[in-house]
Amino acid sequence: MNICPLKFNEYIPCHDISYVKQLARDLNLSKSEELERHCPPLGKRLFCLVPPPQDYKIPIKWPVSRDYVWRSNVNHTHLAEVKGGQNWVHEKNQLWWFPGGGTHFKHGAAEYIQRLGNMATDETGDLRSAGVVQVLDVGCGVASFSAYLLPLDIQTMSFAPKDGHENQIQFALERGIGAMISVIASKQLPYPSNSFEMVHCSRCRIDWHENGTFLFSTAHFIFKLISASLHDQNAQILGKYKFLNNLAIRKSIPDNIHDIEIRSLAYW
Repeated sequence: MNICPLKFNEYIPCHDISYVKQLARDLNLSKSEELERHCPPLGKRLFCLVPPPQDYKIPIKWPVSRDYVWRSNVNHTHLAEVKGGQNWVHEKNQLWWFPGGGTHFKHGAAEYIQRLGNMATDETGDLRSAGVVQVLDVGCGVASFSAYLLPLDIQTMSFAPKDGHENQIQFALERGIGAMISVIASKQLPYPSNSFEMVHCSRCRIDWHENGTFLFSTAHFIFKLISASLHDQNAQILGKYKFLNNLAIRKSIPDNIHDIEIRSLAYW
């Protein structure tokens, strides 16, 4: 099999923007369906091996890769430019440096995770002692939240769309963190029910109560409000919250919230 031209070094068959544009009329853009997987028919697929980036190096091993990866392996300068102020990622000579920050934890993921543990256990422990083993991180960015959960022996499946922030997931995978390109729109996620003890959604702009139905039943749901208003529709649907700097955590979702059916995120 031939090698694809170098311009296809980030080609992902089912996330090909040029093909998705051809489907635009049939997609519900208000639900972000254009960010879901759309695989072209056989006649429109490339039959060649996707090449690595130019000057690709053997990836740095964990745990060093939590903080550093080779710049040449992920040639995405735009993300560092627009998110550097939020401490997502910075360019440092031949490396990308991940200081452990994020949109809503500029002071570091470790401190943020400790706050979540305090909230989940009434100041008596951490997320692991609260029974959290598997986490679904929705809209994960470069997956620093996942990286800093590993010392607690908590495994995370992180996902984010391939959107205007470029392929954020490529950074996560290069760091050695389990992640996938995905979005919650109209298609079912490929996980069985009750796979996760916690869902983390930091300003991920998802309508969790679409059609009057709450989209998962799990032990802990962490939701970062976009505004300070407690009248946010997502906040109303979740009922009682603990709040800390606009961060909300709901424990033990009841069977009935305002007569709204509960169903698993995996079945949506």
